[in-house]
Amino acid sequence: MHRKPSSLPAHFSGPLKEKSEEEQISFLPIWSGDEGREQASMWTLTADEKKKLSTYWAKFEIYVAPRSNFRLARYKLRIIKQEPSETVDSFLKKVRILVKECKYTNPDERIVDALIFGSNNPLVQSKFLEHDDTLTLFKAINIARTQELPATSYRISEAFKLQQSMP
Repeated sequence: MHRKPSSLPAHFSGPLKEKSEEEQISFLPIWSGDEGREQASMWTLTADEKKKLSTYWAKFEIYVAPRSNFRLARYKLRIIKQEPSETVDSFLKKVRILVKECKYTNPDERIVDALIFGSNNPLVQSKFLEHDDTLTLFKAINIARTQELPATSYRISEAFKLQQSMP
């Protein structure tokens, strides 16, 4: 298949817009190509399902959706570390993506844990650990960002001083 099924309904807004759903379904094999036809041939559909375009979209979506290995994502989440020059927000973005793939029932708790274990700043980690179950994701992000600002300002200040001292 060369295109995502979610983009296929757009084809029915043109000349096929006025066609019946059954006629629109008849065009799917043409657009889905050899691989799509092969995939569709393996589906077991009832007579009613065969008449509904939504059935085909749902089946194709399942087929083309990226496969996620939640165990691998959980492993990566356990070992992820913030790079020395990486911002909290950049690290948090990577953590959120992994947590989403992990399929946890309480993702916020996992994000907080990843911030605690993965932070590159021991002061931030100690501030996290001063809290018990009152440490929410919102609080953890605020702590990390607040501690990041002085460090960033210091690095900028030092770089400026170094630049000024050069001939």
